[in-house]
Amino acid sequence: MLTFRKMHSQGLKPNGTGISGVLPAVGDLEDFILGSQIHGDVINMGIESDKCVSAPSVKPYESHLTNWTST
Repeated sequence: MLTFRKMHSQGLKPNGTGISGVLPAVGDLEDFILGSQIHGDVINMGIESDKCVSAPSVKPYESHLTNWTST
């Protein structure tokens, strides 16, 4: 996560493989805001249909939706 944040702060964008490695960690952290930012990057880069990215993209939202629907 630190490397990803450092890259992002320097204006560097990872490819689909790099993002697919970060998304499970974001999901485990349950960091909805960071997950949303990464999802925005995915859309801006036009790689949302990349299978390496599309499946893990859902995980950061799962816990947020579960918490929201249980209240």
